[in-house]
Amino acid sequence: MNSINIGQRGRFVKSFYMVVGVDIGKAFHMAVVRLRDGSFSKAFRFSSDASGFADFWDWLNKWYEQDGFSGILIGLESTGHYWETLAYWLRKRGIEVVQVNPLHTHKAKDLYDNNPGKTDKKDARIIADLVSQGKFLHCIIPQGRYADLRQLVLLRKRLVTERTRKLNNIHRVIDLLFPEFGSVFKNIKTKSCHYLLTHVYTPDLLLSFSYKRLVKTLHKISHGKLKVEKLADLYKLAKSSVGIREGINGIKIVLYHGLSRYMQLNKEIKHLEELIEEVVGALEETVYLRSVKGVGLITAAVILGETGGLSHYSSAEEVIKLAGLNLYERSSGRHRGKRRITKRGRSVLREGLYLAAVSVIRRDGVLRDFYERLINKGKARAVALIAVACKLMRLLFALVRARRFYVTNYSECEAELGVI
Repeated sequence: MNSINIGQRGRFVKSFYMVVGVDIGKAFHMAVVRLRDGSFSKAFRFSSDASGFADFWDWLNKWYEQDGFSGILIGLESTGHYWETLAYWLRKRGIEVVQVNPLHTHKAKDLYDNNPGKTDKKDARIIADLVSQGKFLHCIIPQGRYADLRQLVLLRKRLVTERTRKLNNIHRVIDLLFPEFGSVFKNIKTKSCHYLLTHVYTPDLLLSFSYKRLVKTLHKISHGKLKVEKLADLYKLAKSSVGIREGINGIKIVLYHGLSRYMQLNKEIKHLEELIEEVVGALEETVYLRSVKGVGLITAAVILGETGGLSHYSSAEEVIKLAGLNLYERSSGRHRGKRRITKRGRSVLREGLYLAAVSVIRRDGVLRDFYERLINKGKARAVALIAVACKLMRLLFALVRARRFYVTNYSECEAELGVI
C-alpha cells in the first residue's frame, strides 16, 4: 500500500486513488471507502485502540487489493483531539491524511440526500465525497520538537487564561471589601500589593495596623520604591470606605485562595516559558523569526508549534488561511459586502499573530509605517492590525524560506524575497 502525492488542493482526486472518509468519535470511528464508480463501501466501525486500528488496517488492505487501487488518501474531520492518535498512526505507515472542515460536512449533508439527518455512516460518506472533490485541507502533523512545542504552547495558553480569570476574581473581591484600594494601588501584581491584600485586606484591618510598622515593612518589600504618600492616602480612604462588612470570613478565604493560585500560576508559567525557550531555541527557523524586532520567544513558539514548521508550506497564504486570517465577503449584484476574516483556522495561531502585530507597530516597530499608511487611508484600527498580522506572516515566511535575517532597511530586499 503506497501513499500518494495528492497535488493541488481543489482538484478532483483521480478514480484510481482509494479515498476513505472517517467519522471520528471518542471510543469508535466509522470508515467508508469511495469506490471507482462513485458508490460507497459498507461502513466499517472500529475502536480507537490498537486492536481497532489493526482491524482498520486489514480492512483497508482488503479494499485496496480488491479494487486494484494504486494510491490511498484518508480524510478526517478536524474536530476535537480524538483524530490525532489515528492520524499519527496512519502517518507512521506512510498513509496520506487530510482534513475536512466540519462546516463543509455540516452544509453538505443536506445536498447528499436532501435530508438534514445525521449519522456516523452518513458523515463518513460525506467526508469521503468531499475529499474526492478536492475539498480538503492539508494535515500538517507536528513531529519531534515541533510536536513538543505545540503541547507546551497550548498548556501555556490554558495557564495564562486561568491566571487572567484569577486576577479578575481578585479585583472583584477587592471591589467588595475595599473598593477604594484600586484608586491608590492600580497594579495589584506588585509584591507590596500582595502583602497588603494578604494582611490588611479590609479597611478596618488596615486602620488597626501600625502605620509606621507598615511603612517600614513595605519599604523593605519594595526595595524603597513604594511612595509613602500612597500609603497615607490609603489610610485616609479607609476611614470612609464603603466596603461591605458582612460575609468577610468567607470572602477572606476566596481572596486568599485567589492570591495563592495566582502566585502559583506565575511560577508555573515562568517554568513553562523556560522549557519553551529550550525547545524553540533548538529549531533552525527560530533565529530567522526572532531577527524581526517585536517577534519574541512566545510568538516564535506559537508559529512553529501550530504550523509544525514553516518549511512544510508552499506559501505564506497557506499559513494565513490556517490561522483563519484570510478574507471573505458577501456581495450580490450592486451590493458589495464588507470584507471580514474567516476565523476558520487555529485560534491560537491567529491570536499569536495578532499580538505580534501589536508589537511590531509600536514606535520604531518594523511595520509601524505600514500601519500608519493604512490608518491615514481611513482604515479602522482593528482592520489595519489584521493587515499588519498578514504582512508580518509574509515577512516571516520569506525570511525562513530564504534563510535570511531581517535587515533594518528591509524595503531594499522586499522584492527579492517576494513579500507583498
